[in-house]
Amino acid sequence: MKRSTLVATIIFLGLLAAAVVALQKKPERGISRLSFTALDKSAITALELSGKQNVKLKRDGAGWVLENGRQADAAAVERAIDALLKIHTSDLVGSSSERFTEYEVTEEQGLRVRLFKGQERLLDLTLGKSAQGGSAYVRRGDEVFQVAQFSPAQFNRPAGSWQMLKLFNEQLSDVARVEVSLQRPPSSYALVKRDGKWSFDDPSVVPANFRFDEAAASSLVSTLVNLSAKEFLSEDPGAEKSGLGDPDVVAFTGKDGARHELRLGATAEGQAVYAKVGSGGDTVTLHEYSAKALRKGATDLRDLSLAKLDANRLMSLQLKTPKGSLTLEKKDGQWALANTTEKRPADYEFDPAKADRWVTAVTLMRASRVATKEESAKAGLAKPSAQLTATLDDGSTASISLGADLRGESGEMVFARGTLDNETYVAAKWLKDELTGGLAHFKK
Repeated sequence: MKRSTLVATIIFLGLLAAAVVALQKKPERGISRLSFTALDKSAITALELSGKQNVKLKRDGAGWVLENGRQADAAAVERAIDALLKIHTSDLVGSSSERFTEYEVTEEQGLRVRLFKGQERLLDLTLGKSAQGGSAYVRRGDEVFQVAQFSPAQFNRPAGSWQMLKLFNEQLSDVARVEVSLQRPPSSYALVKRDGKWSFDDPSVVPANFRFDEAAASSLVSTLVNLSAKEFLSEDPGAEKSGLGDPDVVAFTGKDGARHELRLGATAEGQAVYAKVGSGGDTVTLHEYSAKALRKGATDLRDLSLAKLDANRLMSLQLKTPKGSLTLEKKDGQWALANTTEKRPADYEFDPAKADRWVTAVTLMRASRVATKEESAKAGLAKPSAQLTATLDDGSTASISLGADLRGESGEMVFARGTLDNETYVAAKWLKDELTGGLAHFKK
């Protein structure tokens, strides 16, 4: 090879290597980036939204407040700021206003979001529509970026949804007394905590031999102390509409001895109930199920267990129906089919695991309510439609009897009676299905 040819080849290879390196190296100059990871979160004093929503939030000590002075949900505000500070992308999809409408980042379509440090603007973006893969389009000036793992939905919320909806700041563990006063039907009583358990302050508010359900009382207290509003109303609808002129009242005494009162009124639109904290608080609406959980008369706190059955102590279970009987026995810690009057299919195989799950369900059986006197007259318990007799490890027995079916507002029900008292109860129809299912319940 001639020397001139060799020199030319070496020069060519050197240029080729330089070109490869240049192509592999990521160019920095001229690339548009959208990144706020370097912002100091602690320096942020305000978050403002405009466009689809108009919301102004300002830092107030360790928390946040809305423009109207009401306390904001600090956790929601912090999550929103965190989402903005995680933005880091160079995925520029456009820098011309001609495509703003396509990405829904125009002033009319988008949601403008700004962060401030005092009067200094730290961030100014317009959030557009969501894109594939959990991303969204975000505009800064004339540049539109596609930001991965970002959702505009957490910002697209009216001012009311940024508000702190929890009505009380007290801790559940600090509550020692709860008072309930209902108008219809009339019922007034107080619950007190003694040795860590809730009970009636005055037991005479319920009939003799009343079986008190401490778990139901505890649930009522927890619902009250942890209660959140569905919505804070901008205007008071008036006592006639809200029913707060003659309300039901549920109150509790906190650690500091202060009394915190909740007033419950009439039904509002959207499966809600009007309510107010104290006499001068804001009028709010509660979810209907929350109000129902609080409007418990003294007798509503009844233990609705039909029998006290400990799955670990059960030794045998006998089921009787007009069609026949079936007995399960525990042998070496496992349930087995002892006998049955039902004819077994040729391919039938008993499943101890299914039996174990069924026994657990039986031990949790509860009634829905006490039957009225009128209902009890037609309960049909003299000739049970199903009867369960349980034998425990000490030889004692307990039983549950089911009677006639009943159809009411809650759907299909069945009359029931246990061995804990002589009351007639109304229970869900599935209890009867569980006790009359026969061998099919335990087929492998």
